[in-house]
Amino acid sequence: MRNEVSYSHPKMPEEMTMGAPTLRVRSLDGVLEFYEDLLGLEKVLSKNQVKGGRPEEGFARTVNGTADALIDLRHDAGARDRPSNYTGLHRISILVPDRRSLALAYSSLANEGVRFDGLSDHLLGESLYVHDPEGNEIEIYCDRPRGEWYNTDGTLKIGTEPLGLEGLLGELEAADVVRLRKYPATGALVNGAKIGHVHLRVAELERSTTFYHEELGLDISADLSSVGAMFLSAGGYHRRVVLSIWDSAGGRRHESSELGLDSFKIEVPSNELGRDFIQQLKSRLRDTMVEDGDENHDVTVLDPDGIPVTIAMTP
Repeated sequence: MRNEVSYSHPKMPEEMTMGAPTLRVRSLDGVLEFYEDLLGLEKVLSKNQVKGGRPEEGFARTVNGTADALIDLRHDAGARDRPSNYTGLHRISILVPDRRSLALAYSSLANEGVRFDGLSDHLLGESLYVHDPEGNEIEIYCDRPRGEWYNTDGTLKIGTEPLGLEGLLGELEAADVVRLRKYPATGALVNGAKIGHVHLRVAELERSTTFYHEELGLDISADLSSVGAMFLSAGGYHRRVVLSIWDSAGGRRHESSELGLDSFKIEVPSNELGRDFIQQLKSRLRDTMVEDGDENHDVTVLDPDGIPVTIAMTP
């Protein structure tokens, strides 16, 4: 696969970040309990509410110490189960500021009796894996310093080793230990948590890589096509969008009526560079555009598997 393109194609601004993904959920109360009580996020209901303040076919935004949502939940009581070969969400990855924050997340979840799906050291960083009540996988991770991401040949260090829990928990300060004893369940996420990347299940790796690389202008940060995956990013970060065909090769096109990922968001800077980039996308991707957005501030397009991707200026 090509690692460079001629940027007659749009080039994703290096300052891009990930915005709030939207999950389609069947049981809003059950899912909110996970994100509020276990992860410690704050619920902010959208304007789409019915009498009594209960959202219906609307949103509940989960935020983390700021006015910006971390995850949006779209309530759909009639959402259908996904087939085994679905395309869509593999996982949402939430980045916390440092190892101490990850240790607090582990301790809080462990105190609540949460079953971890995995505890891993990925060389680029360290990760905890859990599922929400409707099967959406959530990774909570911290990065190692950027200077430790690369091999001597300039490639990213990529691997999986067991997470060293003893060393991780050694990051807790005395005040943290006292607080955890007094308040065992304090919410896993500290202020400063944000979406680090999303991992998508796709049907055809090369087709999806072409779209995200050549049409959306993301760089290929690691070509793992030999094992059915690809890392894409911008600005030198190790990954913002991960594609894989591990469980979805040749899979069915994404359908909006199914549980799981409803859409995800990429945010670009609120300046002339960001506006020009969005305008380029609107001009180039009219055939896949599903929502024109507000002037030149945002646009939503469908990727090759029918997954809606919104590119918006940072609020």
